[in-house]
Amino acid sequence: MMTKRLLLLLSLWLALAGCAGSASEQVSEEHVRYLESFGWHIKKKTAERTEVIDYFPERMKSLQIAGLDLEPYKNQEMLITTYELKETQSSEDKNERKMYASIYEMNGTIIGGFGSLEGWTPGYFALADKERLIRDGIMEP
Repeated sequence: MMTKRLLLLLSLWLALAGCAGSASEQVSEEHVRYLESFGWHIKKKTAERTEVIDYFPERMKSLQIAGLDLEPYKNQEMLITTYELKETQSSEDKNERKMYASIYEMNGTIIGGFGSLEGWTPGYFALADKERLIRDGIMEP
């Protein structure tokens, strides 16, 4: 009887532990709405991290060009969530190149975000540039 209870408790604990891992992969509805307001669609969450914004000036400038001005947030901690997008890059060799969007938040408020192209350096783009990316043949319509 004691063994059955122990097995039951162990099974329950393992089931709960398995559920806990999926919580970090959950997609925020606020993020879905934010990206959809620019015409983007989330495929899956790829990363979530907290960083202090102490980037080199070159990176700050690149992000600013991509529509994300972090200058007012220097030396402050932000939550950065990165998603793989359903949209893909145009490719002559038929290899699917991924596109990503990163969202910056402070105290639960979205500050902004930017997109990035797999295989490009730096490959940043403003989230509002979807039509330009299609027009320039960088991504599939």
